[in-house]
Amino acid sequence: MEQFVLLILFCLSFQLCWCQEEVLTCVEAKAKFPIPLIDHGSFYDGENSIYIFGGHSLVSDVNTIYKYDINEDTITLVATFPEKLYVAIVTFDKENVYVMGGYNNNRQFSDKIYKFELESHTVTLVGNLDSAIGDGVGMKYNESSDSVQILAFGSRGLKCLNLSNLTSCGQTTLITQNRFSVKALVVNGFAYIFAQISTSSQIEKIDLSTLESELVPGEFPMLYYPTSVVFDGRYGYIIGGHREEDDGIPTNGIIRYDPETFEHQFIPVANFPASGRRSYGSGSAEYVKKLNRIYMFGGFTGGAVIDTYRNEIWYIDLNLATNTTTTTEGMYGKTQKLVKI
Repeated sequence: MEQFVLLILFCLSFQLCWCQEEVLTCVEAKAKFPIPLIDHGSFYDGENSIYIFGGHSLVSDVNTIYKYDINEDTITLVATFPEKLYVAIVTFDKENVYVMGGYNNNRQFSDKIYKFELESHTVTLVGNLDSAIGDGVGMKYNESSDSVQILAFGSRGLKCLNLSNLTSCGQTTLITQNRFSVKALVVNGFAYIFAQISTSSQIEKIDLSTLESELVPGEFPMLYYPTSVVFDGRYGYIIGGHREEDDGIPTNGIIRYDPETFEHQFIPVANFPASGRRSYGSGSAEYVKKLNRIYMFGGFTGGAVIDTYRNEIWYIDLNLATNTTTTTEGMYGKTQKLVKI
């Protein structure tokens, strides 16, 4: 009888470990960039195309604009800027994408505003900002708004740009000092700021209608590298940027942020381009609603050894996500499905 019980326990242990796999999987697309690419901008047109603006590689900066076709899984060069450009700020109106600032040919921040027409794939220099900026984010109250609030590298002030006439519409001051690359999650007219190597471990929330800001409760992991942030209509997802040695949070996955509760959770992702002391950063990401996927473009894996610049494109299917925290232990050790941190 004792041997029978031990056999049952052994089988249950094996079954638990076999079934409890990681929540999500990072799938490598067939399409690749012709060269490794980091520090680029991206924009999803809401239908079938994601555009990749500028960036730089192991060899040099680039002036390229690529289109990734989601259905065909192909990457195509569709236009170029008149100069090399990276860490530029990307925003949009109904028919155009605006690419502003960033490092140019001289490795200095630019004040130029380029317009990229989605239908014709033409690039036009349409104006200048009131100062040279880059490595930041453009935030709109809603998609139909003519005004975009810009938070740039090392700035404590929001710069407002009216896209209808490309003139300044004022600025305000934030509570805390942001330092390097900054990204934002915009939800219902509020922006949640995720800054690289911020002076605060809290996330700053900005009301884009009143321009008032506050630090939300709770701490967030330090982002050591430039990250990417996307929104699926309910949660924000922070892709890369953190190091395991800083907060003990594994690098082989993404962080989900709840703008309603201000809580965050780590979600392990199989085949993610980072693990252990190797972190992922400096790529770009877009959420595609019709497929419920996060698409990731380029970036680098770095840390304990030399950095590896990436030319791959991946996607993470969120349909497999779960809100349940499950930790089982069997003959293969512990397996975590979703870990709240």
